[in-house]
Amino acid sequence: MEERLRESEQRYRNLVENSQGLICTHDMEGTLLSVNPAVAHLGGYQPSEMVGRNLREFLMPAVRPFFGDYLEGIRQEKIVSGILRGMTKDGRERVWAYRNVRLEEAGKPPYVLGHAIDITERVRAEEALRETEARLRTVIANSPIVLFALDREGVFTLSEGKVLDALGLKPGEVVGKSVFDVYAHVPQILKNCRRALNGESFTSIMEVTSLIFEVVYVPLQDRKGVVTSVIGVATDITEKNRLEMELLRAAQISLIGELAAGLAHEIKNPLAGIQGVIRVLMREPGCDEAERGLLEAVGHEVRRIDAIVDMLLDQARVRVRQVARESLNEVVNRAIALARNQAAACGAKIDIEFESALEPLVILIDAAQMQGAVLNLIINAIEAIDHQGRITVRVKRGGTGGAYPYGLAIIEVEDTGRGIPDDSLGRIFNAFFTTKPRGTGLGLPAVRRAAESHGGDVEVKSILGRGSIFTLSLSLSAQDLTNERENPRQKENPHRR
Repeated sequence: MEERLRESEQRYRNLVENSQGLICTHDMEGTLLSVNPAVAHLGGYQPSEMVGRNLREFLMPAVRPFFGDYLEGIRQEKIVSGILRGMTKDGRERVWAYRNVRLEEAGKPPYVLGHAIDITERVRAEEALRETEARLRTVIANSPIVLFALDREGVFTLSEGKVLDALGLKPGEVVGKSVFDVYAHVPQILKNCRRALNGESFTSIMEVTSLIFEVVYVPLQDRKGVVTSVIGVATDITEKNRLEMELLRAAQISLIGELAAGLAHEIKNPLAGIQGVIRVLMREPGCDEAERGLLEAVGHEVRRIDAIVDMLLDQARVRVRQVARESLNEVVNRAIALARNQAAACGAKIDIEFESALEPLVILIDAAQMQGAVLNLIINAIEAIDHQGRITVRVKRGGTGGAYPYGLAIIEVEDTGRGIPDDSLGRIFNAFFTTKPRGTGLGLPAVRRAAESHGGDVEVKSILGRGSIFTLSLSLSAQDLTNERENPRQKENPHRR
């Protein structure tokens, strides 16, 4: 019996001595009674260096104050478990997951048998993963993208990204909801998600709430080839698309320049010759009224061609801006005076009203370019009115904020004409695009160019059959405000002319 007991003790000793697990015993105050070689080796000690010392000494300084809580716990409960942060002989941290048991033997004081495993590498990997996830979330939160994931039923399991705010959503808001419910009003999204859930990887360009996205769909499959989920990245390319359109517009203008250079010599000189011949023929004694009328019609068309060539040349010409301080009210009023003559000549009954700003708005502008832009807008308005109507031109100051820290000077041209079809609104500022039978498609591009050269923009709102409002915005500068303070002028009263 004693022999078997000795053999059992020896097997137990061999198990403890050769175990890769961390095994120790300590009394109820934490003093180590024994440690196996694995404990000592991991800490960089010899077992003899640890036995007789308090376990508290082998913990990281930051957690030593809490060691008393552990001792109190083992006194109250027979079995306790948790995480200890130990310190090696050279000061490095090791993390242990422990499960300790209080043992009581007759005639002996209670003691604790501790068993732990070293989880340092796992903890470091988890911390690194959390840090990587945090960095990824930071990147996603500050990039123009939406990162999303769907399960096999089309339910969102992930929805993160800066662009969500522009879509009226918060990160994670749609998680747990079906894409077929959230975007039921956007058929293209539903079609794309069905394609991805059927196992197709692809990229799609689509528009959602005025934003343009490039969306990459990637289905994930199990070993049997069954789609288990879909991950996707939607990148906001609205600005990229706008810049591409700007480049296209610049290319169009460049093309105009090349065409205009050739047209100037190839067309204008022959046109002058044709006009000279027409004048000679009209002075011929045998030219009757019918022939004279035909010659006048030909002369009119020749002059129209000549005017188109001049407009092409104007589009192509690199103008040196003549910037000076001018009252925007006066510049607009001069354009209105010129437009009234054209309104009278067209035969329609058109009233042109002017609502000037309460203040002179003396600002730095290219007066000739701006007068031409306003005149273009008013002429467009005149041509949009068939028989009778009203045109209202307003000048006012806009608010500050965002891209316009010093505010805006705003010119509005509103008419009661035919309005613009919805399918044309997005193209009316493109060179050569026109909805008028005899239009050239060069007037509105010139207006936009004038606005942009003054740091502003031009927008249009239109209702078919009711009319349009063109809004020309000019960015004000600190110098504009300084000019107004240093050169006070009597405020103009609001009036209609």
